[in-house]
Amino acid sequence: MGVFHRSLPLLVAAEHQSFLGQGLEVDCTPVESSGQQFADLRSGRYQLVHTAPDNVLNYRLNPGNALGTTLPVVMVAGMDRGLGLGLMTRSGVRLENFSGRTLSVDAPDSGYAYVAYALLERRGFARQVDYEVVSHGGAAGRLERLLSGQADATLLSGALALKGSQAGLQDGASVGEVANPYLGGAIAVTQPWLEANLDLALRFLRGFVSATRWALDPRNGDRARELLARTHAVAASTAARLYALEVDAGLGAIPDGQIPTDAFRNVLVLRQRFAGLATDQDADILIADAVDRAILGTALASI
Repeated sequence: MGVFHRSLPLLVAAEHQSFLGQGLEVDCTPVESSGQQFADLRSGRYQLVHTAPDNVLNYRLNPGNALGTTLPVVMVAGMDRGLGLGLMTRSGVRLENFSGRTLSVDAPDSGYAYVAYALLERRGFARQVDYEVVSHGGAAGRLERLLSGQADATLLSGALALKGSQAGLQDGASVGEVANPYLGGAIAVTQPWLEANLDLALRFLRGFVSATRWALDPRNGDRARELLARTHAVAASTAARLYALEVDAGLGAIPDGQIPTDAFRNVLVLRQRFAGLATDQDADILIADAVDRAILGTALASI
């Protein structure tokens, strides 16, 4: 099975062979952009992806997405509450004086971009009017763009935000200003794959939930910090800061893979605010349709 991303629960799952304990081999592979991520999900290269919940809305509902067609994608587990997601600026740039500047995003109509638009709107700046929006793909590449002076601001979180801060980037604004609570990451699959592979999905979720419980158990803090330091090749002090983010109840990993309705609703509200849906949607129906809670409930009942 292929899945993307390297959050603490997934790192723990790999370290402790949580998926092997369920009879699964899981390969965690980074992607260059959300467009590539969902193209590979559609092709079957990946069976599950760790993605922004907003991406699920975009690819599920908007025919004008990067694939050029909708994809029957659904969330099966929540990952985190943003891990300190916020706008960071390169040295010397302030959000209060962002007119004429450049905002770097993964894709202008998906993912965390709407958070950036809302944060800048609060400061009086309209997208593509007062500043330029450029598409630079995944967060690691966007960080490098800022450090090399090719953009003025981007959204970062977790380890990359800490790396940026250490390299001289400035914290500009937090997602909490425009969406609190917030759902930062989720595990998503296509519905046809889920229907054909319920047993695989259940085993994955059991392994994932077990790893999440271990990661959030304070008794495992020392080992978790060591794992983060080793994985990200950072000093113990930086690993401690990252661990604090990962276990923060308001920012970090969500217990038992739950998908809080209020947090997901705030993601939807941001997209609707910037006309990010091709057609009008009933929020309650959309939230119910885009989340498969039954599969997670079954997994939890069997742990």
